[in-house]
Amino acid sequence: MKYNTNIKIIFPENTVLIIAKIMKKYGVAEKRETIFEKLEKQETTNAKKIAKIIKKAAEEKAPIKTISSNIQKHLKIPTKQAKKMAQEIQKNILNLVKETLVKGEEINEKPIKTIPNKFSIKKSKEEQNPDAYRETIK
Repeated sequence: MKYNTNIKIIFPENTVLIIAKIMKKYGVAEKRETIFEKLEKQETTNAKKIAKIIKKAAEEKAPIKTISSNIQKHLKIPTKQAKKMAQEIQKNILNLVKETLVKGEEINEKPIKTIPNKFSIKKSKEEQNPDAYRETIK
């Protein structure tokens, strides 16, 4: 038996609100119309980009330089602005992240049962006869 020993990262409850405030403060927040247009075109919104950067930074314990360079690259903003955003993200989100070790969950390695083909199943006479009170004529 194998046991799962992954680390689970728990972000603060108000992370979404913090991200929204930071985005608005630094002028990278998008209007609703823009968000809907991006979603229709299956493009990634700025909020989603920042969320991915934050998640990756928390998993890898990335330094501020890495976070700011990722923000600058993905949001296409000036370096100075990206550094300030990264500092706020570090202060308000990443410093409050908690890690918990998830273990003891048994991983089953049993093969998945396949559903038999309905044409290969032979039905009993009772199942073949739709009405139990009538006999089939042979």
